[in-house]
Amino acid sequence: MPLGGRHGYIGYFEGARTASFFWEFGGGVVVAIIHIGSPADWNRLYPWAADRRLEILQRVIQEVIRQRALNCKADIDEKNGHIFFREVETVKPVIEPAAKPPEPPKAPPQTESPADAQWQQEMGVAYFRQKDFGAAVKCFTAAAELGEAEAQCYLGFCCLYGQGVEKDEAKALAWFLKAAAQKHVGAEYCLGGAFYLGRGVPQDFSTAVKWWRKAGEHGNADAQFNLAGCFEKGEGVMQNFVEAYKWAKRAAAQGHPAAQKKGEELLLKMNPDQIKIVKALG
Repeated sequence: MPLGGRHGYIGYFEGARTASFFWEFGGGVVVAIIHIGSPADWNRLYPWAADRRLEILQRVIQEVIRQRALNCKADIDEKNGHIFFREVETVKPVIEPAAKPPEPPKAPPQTESPADAQWQQEMGVAYFRQKDFGAAVKCFTAAAELGEAEAQCYLGFCCLYGQGVEKDEAKALAWFLKAAAQKHVGAEYCLGGAFYLGRGVPQDFSTAVKWWRKAGEHGNADAQFNLAGCFEKGEGVMQNFVEAYKWAKRAAAQGHPAAQKKGEELLLKMNPDQIKIVKALG
């Protein structure tokens, strides 16, 4: 169950078999969202587990709550293929004296310069962390229109989930593309996820691989791990256990928690010649 960034993948393992689910942070009371796919997706991707789909999802929910979301409850949205983890409302004690409210932000600069874009980006992040998504979107939009790649990626994320702005997956994709044109690794990773899941575009594994490869080459461990899975399953590329192992090894070198196990599983699938090749890699 990897941590880091605003999104990633959760792996479910049964021996050498793996099911992988894309997760992203939500907004408001929705702490996180896991994309589980439809029963038809499972028949195609995980035929070995299709008849136990709900049982496996309940196990995933239990582990996510136990490991990462102790104060949450989970709901399965079968129509859209999501699991939503929501904060459980608790009664907070009254604290006396009341905490001093945060100082209001300073007025933004009036000139359009790179410094203004950075200021707007930083303010957007501050608002986003406070879950004031409407204010965050205003700041991200100002910075994104000035060419700030990080703001463009954040704005794409807000559009993807309707946080502070109307949900619009196509617009989210457009902002991710603008950021990726500046080699923003987070946007490259998000584009891979969008094409893999078919969010805002038709599902296209080969294009997902293209963007994850870019992000992987730029050092994103989650993208490297996802590429290992694509080469393992032959999704968007020709099945190639050696290439899958190379990407898993790169992710493991960065401390990706599931990559080492993935490499071990791949070794079990290889023939002697393939094992010689990967052993030569060191």
